[in-house]
Amino acid sequence: MSAPQRPRRKCKAFDEHVIARIVEADLSPAELARELEMSLFELSERAAQPSNVKALEALARLSDVRTQMLLSQYRANAAIRLIEIALAKEPTEASRRACVDLLRADLDVFEQTCQPTGESQDAAPPSEETILAALERLGEQQP
Repeated sequence: MSAPQRPRRKCKAFDEHVIARIVEADLSPAELARELEMSLFELSERAAQPSNVKALEALARLSDVRTQMLLSQYRANAAIRLIEIALAKEPTEASRRACVDLLRADLDVFEQTCQPTGESQDAAPPSEETILAALERLGEQQP
């Protein structure tokens, strides 16, 4: 005789609780399944439900945007420091690298919904030679 199976929990509140616990990310999937008194397979099935996948994807995107916002707060400070290094009185390899990093900097966190006509999405970033030539021209323009 097999052991009686637990009734499957199908309520929305339970799914919301499971999603909230997944988002907390303080337990491994196996530990979370034990906490929720379900098998790892049951937990994976629950997480794979289309409505739960949609919610988890939206929450992951929200987390990514939040992370980008936190990084953006400190990016301005990093850019100022790079500018200070780039403008060093005696050019060094570090100042050259700082200039290159500044010119290559690209946040690209939000997808562009429209693109100017004639511009390719697969445009290659400028080469190091192009960047250095631009920096040299800028240096020549300085008084």
